[in-house]
Amino acid sequence: MRFNIYKNPSIPNIPACGTLTLPPMIDECDFFIAGETEFKENSIYVCSFAQIEHIELYLTDAQIQTFAAGTNNNLVVVDDKDIEISVAVRELTRLVEKHNLNPAKIFFMTMSKRQASELNTALLDTPIYGINITNHNIWLLRVANRKYTYTYPNQIEKKFSVFSRRYDRWRLQFFLDLIQQNLLDNCMYTFSNSHPDASFIEFNADNQISQEEMKSLVTGPLESCREKVFKWIEGVPYQMGDWQVDAFSPDVDTALQKASINIVLESRISETGDLVNLTEKVWKPVLSKKPFLVYGRVGILSLFRKEGFKTFSPWINEEYDLIEDTDERRGAILKEMTRLNKLSKKELEQVIEKCLPILKHNYQELQRFKNQAWPTNFQALGIFK
Repeated sequence: MRFNIYKNPSIPNIPACGTLTLPPMIDECDFFIAGETEFKENSIYVCSFAQIEHIELYLTDAQIQTFAAGTNNNLVVVDDKDIEISVAVRELTRLVEKHNLNPAKIFFMTMSKRQASELNTALLDTPIYGINITNHNIWLLRVANRKYTYTYPNQIEKKFSVFSRRYDRWRLQFFLDLIQQNLLDNCMYTFSNSHPDASFIEFNADNQISQEEMKSLVTGPLESCREKVFKWIEGVPYQMGDWQVDAFSPDVDTALQKASINIVLESRISETGDLVNLTEKVWKPVLSKKPFLVYGRVGILSLFRKEGFKTFSPWINEEYDLIEDTDERRGAILKEMTRLNKLSKKELEQVIEKCLPILKHNYQELQRFKNQAWPTNFQALGIFK
């Protein structure tokens, strides 16, 4: 049979409601844009959790009621960002109670095993217990399904790699500190203040910055290398191949391979109330079998370990992970980079050799996630590969 699958269009200026990355689905599916056509019987409505929170932007109450009334209609919620469990419970409860949806017809995919377990537990004491839940990390799988050519030590060109396709002030500060501490010269890197999604640029207009504004941030210790920093700022953006329009460009894969250690700049570092994220930025060095440090939110390495992976202490000092102050956390990362940068080629190779069992374990864990089978209740939908 052919399935009637409805998905949401992206909504300009609301990044959380942008284009949804779908899990692998079988080819025998008819896709409809929700809101542009009436729901048919035997329909599956696929959306992100962020889109559930903004459901009124996509569907009228009448359309939702028509969907809820279908005897064989199912709602598939794909979480493509980390969620706060209490918010998920609140929004799912609102959706079920307001529109009389059958919880057994809701299929929810979280980003991690931890979140799937926590959401299951949180729903035990609610009227909507019975929702189908599994974990399916889209960003992890997009990385895990890629092919890499692994380098040998004699192919290494730099000690570090650090990539930033998006401009953020905290990212700029990190790069300026790299210059001031004479680390950037030993990095394969990209840095740019533009973004391929025009709606993102418009929505985040306050994040766009001129070179003069960048130069105004050169204060304090950066004054000691003012001329060098200004020259670097005048060269922005720093791009690599087609990575400016593709976060999964092979050009960056190659650059990552040519450095010994990857410095991951995660999506967020400090927003109060938001959860720690593990995005494709972390999974790339795992697939490429590279040790890494992460400048992200507090406890991101702890979360990484909870997912079954290992990190690199004592070979790499990871005390930075639990430092709450973002400036102090950045300083601790830069201090460890400086220590590693001072190592001779042979000494650094010895550090990498000590990390090899960890790199192998993490790679195998990534492959295990890649080959994870759909649970029986999700398989019964008949739409997933």
